[in-house]
Amino acid sequence: MEMTDELDQAITRHEEAVTEVSQLLLRYREAGSSLEELGFRLEQSGDNYVQTSFTLTSEIVRHLQEHPDDDDARTRLAASAAIDAKTAEQAALLSQIQEPAEPGSALQTRQLEPAEAQDLGAGLEEDSQPMFDELRNGNNARGPLAGKGSETKKPSIKPSVEDMLDRAGSDMLGTLIGSVGVLHQVDHALQHFGQDQGHWAQHILDGLQKGWHALRRLLAKAWRLALLKLNTLVGTNVGPMVNTLGTSKTLTDQATKLGGSFVLGKLLVAKTVIKDGDDLIGQNPSKASDAILAGQDVSDHHKRRRRAVPWLNKALPACSCFHVPGIAAQAIGGGILLVYSVWNVHDHIDSPHLPNVRLPGNPGILQAVRSALA
Repeated sequence: MEMTDELDQAITRHEEAVTEVSQLLLRYREAGSSLEELGFRLEQSGDNYVQTSFTLTSEIVRHLQEHPDDDDARTRLAASAAIDAKTAEQAALLSQIQEPAEPGSALQTRQLEPAEAQDLGAGLEEDSQPMFDELRNGNNARGPLAGKGSETKKPSIKPSVEDMLDRAGSDMLGTLIGSVGVLHQVDHALQHFGQDQGHWAQHILDGLQKGWHALRRLLAKAWRLALLKLNTLVGTNVGPMVNTLGTSKTLTDQATKLGGSFVLGKLLVAKTVIKDGDDLIGQNPSKASDAILAGQDVSDHHKRRRRAVPWLNKALPACSCFHVPGIAAQAIGGGILLVYSVWNVHDHIDSPHLPNVRLPGNPGILQAVRSALA
């Protein structure tokens, strides 16, 4: 995806908006700020954040409509979604710490306890910098691989496949745990995936008082932005993948008992992938190192594509306070995150399950190994 003047300006404006929101969120970590005054300032900055995010997204989506297989553009869209996810996570955690249950029941922010500050981690601006690097440079933002990884007597793609399954399994289990009170509604959301569900965000905002509920309002705005972008990356033809998952209750029981990585590996026939990849390497051992590095490169791609999910998982429980007619916002988010996590790892490990169902642009480890051995 070419960097145009319009895209460059959109990124700059959004970065300025993120910086402004970040500075206000940092004030929620300190004692002595008026919750009402700080809330109204955050409301204004949040509205600007939404506007700059939509402008940036429009530039990327317009390109994707013409070039749907452009992985560079998809990298940029995923980076933008990750910024929204981090914003939602910070707003969710801070709302649980600082916002009063009822307007007027608290007047000022309090100093955070060390454990609370540790849970929050770095500020939004700092954590967003890698994503802005990808927004400006796309796939060229990737640095060189750290190394060849642990050496084994027999070269194998198994470590890379297992790394991807571990990440995706952890993400999937985090989503299921964060949605545990609304699992049946998650199944309902999955069956109606892709339908217009944007109305819920405005409904939530209408029920939250400005000033006092600024963090929850920012959470709703950032959450909706992130899910819209992930939904765009996934598309609407999710029936085969939804059928693979089964019911959320069964998936939760299995993942809790056996581990998310094990469950996904079985669903996606990972053992066959590893055998096929290692057989390919065995046919051309002189290029084994190149093949292993290619597999690690695919794993690195997967690591960046799933970056938004853990942050949104941390925000999921805070969404339980959002009441939407017909279905919980928490369930809508859980459904989208489940499909996104499983589909991403399905593609990246080149699963033989649903071999013709892929997200455009996603690399696969067997494809990468074949290219490296050619």
